[in-house]
Amino acid sequence: MMEIKIGNKELPAQSVFTDWASIFQFGLSLLATLLLWGIGAIMVFAGFVQSIDPSIEIQIINTSMFVGACFLSGIIAMISALSAAGKLFGFSIEKSKWFNKFSQLIKPSILLILFPIILWIGNWVINSSELAWLLMPPIHMIATILPITWLAIISSRGITPVSFQRFWGSFGGGMMVSPPLAFIFEIIGGLFILLIVVGLISFNPDMEQFFTRTLNQISSAPLGSIQFKNLIANIFNSPIVIGASLLFIAVVTPLAEEILKPFGVWLLAGRDLTPKDGWVLGLISGAGFAFFENIWMLTADETWASLVAARGATTIIHLLTSALTGWALATAWQEKKYLKLVAIYLLSVGIHAIWNGGVLLSSLSSVISQSSRLEHAPILPPFFETLLPYLLGILALFSFIVLMLVKRNFQRGEVVEYAVVPSTDIQD
Repeated sequence: MMEIKIGNKELPAQSVFTDWASIFQFGLSLLATLLLWGIGAIMVFAGFVQSIDPSIEIQIINTSMFVGACFLSGIIAMISALSAAGKLFGFSIEKSKWFNKFSQLIKPSILLILFPIILWIGNWVINSSELAWLLMPPIHMIATILPITWLAIISSRGITPVSFQRFWGSFGGGMMVSPPLAFIFEIIGGLFILLIVVGLISFNPDMEQFFTRTLNQISSAPLGSIQFKNLIANIFNSPIVIGASLLFIAVVTPLAEEILKPFGVWLLAGRDLTPKDGWVLGLISGAGFAFFENIWMLTADETWASLVAARGATTIIHLLTSALTGWALATAWQEKKYLKLVAIYLLSVGIHAIWNGGVLLSSLSSVISQSSRLEHAPILPPFFETLLPYLLGILALFSFIVLMLVKRNFQRGEVVEYAVVPSTDIQD
């Protein structure tokens, strides 16, 4: 058999070139690394140009946060690439001393304590420091990582060990592959909904006149002015707009994301995954998806801390629904029965739909209630703005409890030291 020499090791050519999952992970992760760092470098240049004009300070902060997001995402993609390269070429990062020392520093209690401190620091920096453009990128990166890491660790510890490659492959897949694929399907669904809306409006002269007049007024109103906000509120107070928004946010988006989010599980189809493997890998993929959404939330104003904290609750939803679908996939492949897969997938979609729908209705209610000039009575009750956040909090708490109960159920009869901290003795 032909052999390939890598360093001091001679590996069979077959072991290097036939692991298509590892080859795919390596190539895609390396490409993502180069793309992210390349975009970041371009934005550094753009930020330098913007810094010449002091009147666009907020844009400079957003640009620097964008660069930080590119940098951190690129590092994660590079780790994923190196983990796959290690499998292909016979070396391992996880056995190095620096990695073991770093892993030992990750304590859930410390992460939980640091999170509110980081939020306070970030809020102070945005409102008080002239160095916000320099300090906010690392603060935003840390604030994004802390809740996701904490939730992933406490939700999966003790279920089943996960190899270094599978861990980073699943997280990277949720971060790099699932979002753009879901976005494509969402765009298709959104265009279909838009066609329906345009068709309905064209058959109703009064509605067509209302939208034509209001959109023309919006185009000439100063951005951010009271007039602009009132016109936007009138648009959102339309039944057809509310219905179309709900159809897209609470139906199309969950349908697309919940089938694609556990990409780490899909990549390992045919590898004899157990239901425990499917749950944990789905959870890790969901963490990667949540990281993607959270890291690109580039808001450099007084709402930053509250939005980052709220994204922590959304992360719980992503972890639960992705873990459910991952578990259902592995169970269906193992038992060759797919009715349960369909049922669990629809359950994940339903949880996501309730969450997205609640967030949307709360936001629309807030916009409509703040308007002083509505052409019609508010369609959404004003109490939605106050009540729905509490109901969403209850849903997030319930989802967190489910994650803990499922973990406890998996742990019965088997004690495993850890799950999220990548293991070194389980091979793919």
